[in-house]
Amino acid sequence: MLSSSPFCPVDSTNAKLAEEDFPQLGVEGVVGETVENRLRLPARDHQAVGFELRELLRPVAAAEIAEVQVEAVDRSVRKAYAVPDWEVRAASLPSAPPRIRLLSPFDPILRDRRRSLRLFGFDYRFEAFVPAPQRRYGYYVLPILEGERLIGRLDPKLHRERGLLEIRQIWWEPKVRESPVRRRKLELALERLARLVGAERWTLPD
Repeated sequence: MLSSSPFCPVDSTNAKLAEEDFPQLGVEGVVGETVENRLRLPARDHQAVGFELRELLRPVAAAEIAEVQVEAVDRSVRKAYAVPDWEVRAASLPSAPPRIRLLSPFDPILRDRRRSLRLFGFDYRFEAFVPAPQRRYGYYVLPILEGERLIGRLDPKLHRERGLLEIRQIWWEPKVRESPVRRRKLELALERLARLVGAERWTLPD
């Protein structure tokens, strides 16, 4: 018989977090993100996780959840949880635009490092609080999203007094080639980013 975790009481705060995160993170994010990180549940076994979610979502109007199978980038399959109408919601979503988008380090698909690695094969770590000599990439590295695929990352530096957005380094993922078309899409993304941060111009590394 399953029982609620003694380490995380089912209270209104946790119920609210579950209500907000559950639909937004999708089928895989609930276990990887909400349970293990936001709600601090021990998540020692999968059935207990499902019980915790049901208890947390009980005060919510749409409290039912569905168990699903999620395939990772390496073709392995694991159980996860989703809202009951996840297929209807997914079918109603528009196709991802083919353009390149530069993601915030705090984008929901990146918040859980294990989840992004498992689903997308993309190993991302926010290194702003890592001592400079120990950083692998940079202080505020932005992932590069093309369509539905994470294809690389870049290290930007805003020189506000000069009105300059400097891209200090670009790292493409394995098997990703910087074609002329991809380069142009990246340039358009940098133009949008420059406008967003108030830069008059931007530069790429030589």
